Amino acid sequence: MKLLSTSVLDIANNLSGASRVFHYFGIDLCEHSDKRLEELSQAQNINQADLLEEFNTLPKPPDLQLAPWKKLSTAKFIDKLLAEFHYRHRKHLPEIIRLSRHLDKHLKHPALPRHLSHKLINFQEDLEQHMIAEEQELFPMLKSAPVADIKTHLSAMHFKHREHDRAMQSLETMTGQLCTPSGVNCATLQVLYSELGRFLNELRTHMVLEDEILYQRITQ
Repeated sequence: MKLLSTSVLDIANNLSGASRVFHYFGIDLCEHSDKRLEELSQAQNINQADLLEEFNTLPKPPDLQLAPWKKLSTAKFIDKLLAEFHYRHRKHLPEIIRLSRHLDKHLKHPALPRHLSHKLINFQEDLEQHMIAEEQELFPMLKSAPVADIKTHLSAMHFKHREHDRAMQSLETMTGQLCTPSGVNCATLQVLYSELGRFLNELRTHMVLEDEILYQRITQ
């Protein structure tokens, strides 16, 4: 994507984390949605090199194809999982929550979800606890301990994954399957739903990688 010749809304909808960069530089999604980045940065006296460099620091999308993961050793699998999913979730969710607070405060359409930010904050806290448990307990065991020592831990992780899946389904239901209601024209809402959709897709892939490849490998 040639960022400077692309509109703010198109960038934010297609580049995960872009809304955080725009917020940092004082670019309002709703006010400037149709502006090309080049003309807007010039009008607001924003250094284009600084702006593009900030975009370059955004976490790269994870590898969502399952086949390459199957070829990795357990240790490399876990390291890649931490780098591509755990790290990215921790960067991704806070921005989604920030966008959802805009929805809570400024949009009162009856078809829009109420208190979405509260739901997302609770989800973030639960996911963070789960990832910490993996990082501090389960993953070190997977790298070194015999199978008999980890079956209870794996069972607990499978249970948490089912809980996360139910929570994700609830988020999709309350947002109308991430579809903007008819009559609501809000760039921030569009970006929120785009970001949330990407996050849910990545988290589902993350859980499939663990359940169907990593954990199965250990228990076979």
